[in-house]
Amino acid sequence: MLTNFNAVIFDCDGVLFNSLQSNIDYYNHILEKFGLPPMDEETTAYTHMATSEQSVAYAFRNAPQLEASAQEYRLKMDYKPFIDKLQLEDGVVHLLNTLQGHVKLAINTNRSSSAKDILKRFDIANFFEIVITILDVKNPKPDPEGLLIIAERFRLPKKNILYIGDSAVDSLTAQAAGIPFAAYKNNIIKADFHISCMGDITPIVMA
Repeated sequence: MLTNFNAVIFDCDGVLFNSLQSNIDYYNHILEKFGLPPMDEETTAYTHMATSEQSVAYAFRNAPQLEASAQEYRLKMDYKPFIDKLQLEDGVVHLLNTLQGHVKLAINTNRSSSAKDILKRFDIANFFEIVITILDVKNPKPDPEGLLIIAERFRLPKKNILYIGDSAVDSLTAQAAGIPFAAYKNNIIKADFHISCMGDITPIVMA
């Protein structure tokens, strides 16, 4: 595939950050609050891709009578204790420093207000011209709305934008938007590129 990218859009969880343990602790905390057992593997995998509202609904699917109260609690609880359990992916800062000034940078995530708090906490917020969260769209991923908003704001053809994600949801989002997709540490999902580390991105973008 010939490359001529003028912008790179990143997913947040699973790409910029290793957030698996943080997510596990977050949703298990909510479950424990309502006397339910911790998440199983299936629920853990789902919560790593979905919005927080969708994740709580799924985690409480066997106790639907508790979901409304759990959603209310989710909206009131402080997420900050879970931010420190996030880990910035190796090579992220070096990559962003390399790309900044050469291509436009953005984020499209199913996170809500926590996304911007996380970027500030890890001191990488200034790299991104646009950050689209679930609060900025009518429909979350895999709806392409977020990617299309970014493409429009950047005033770039979709073929000149690369979206980097780690899940089937991200792959479907890119396909729906008509934007080239790079799968990060996931070789089984459909993608134009499969990458295993941050260092693989620079040769693709700046070829």
